[in-house]
Amino acid sequence: MQLYSLGHLLSSSCVIFCDDAASSQITVHGGFLSAYDSIKPQIFMLLDAITEAGTSEEPWRVHVTGHSLGGALATLCAYELATRQ
Repeated sequence: MQLYSLGHLLSSSCVIFCDDAASSQITVHGGFLSAYDSIKPQIFMLLDAITEAGTSEEPWRVHVTGHSLGGALATLCAYELATRQ
């Protein structure tokens, strides 16, 4: 088991400030955020292309899932989808 110092944990995390009144800030590990940022443009481009066929009467539902690193990325993506306007 590897132990990390508080300084290491703080230096490898990042705070995202949101406009959402319910949550003024979210803390995300820097490695997870970097990995998410590297795939985010492609993910949202594909989602926009797929879901633009939906209507207000029959909107698309998107289920986001993952395991391990994919679970962390899925959580960030799900949060962004839920807060997207």
